[in-house]
Amino acid sequence: YVYFNNTDNWSTVNIYVWSSTDSNYMSWPGVAMESIGNNTYRFELPDGVDYAIFNDGSKQTGDLKIPDVNMIYSNGQWSKYSE
Repeated sequence: YVYFNNTDNWSTVNIYVWSSTDSNYMSWPGVAMESIGNNTYRFELPDGVDYAIFNDGSKQTGDLKIPDVNMIYSNGQWSKYSE
């Protein structure tokens, strides 16, 4: 999984993912992430994916290199996720 802390309180949290070798994983704006409480969302990464954009359909992060699985993106940076 990869996680996102919705610090901007977006009403919808989507994730758009791709890999450096295949950009055809999904169409924009991606898929809705699963809410797991505390304004945190998660998405199960397909094999080979290494980039993501978190968005609400209009506002978005930049292109983000996913450093590893079980990482959370919060306040502009990645860190290890722990429940």
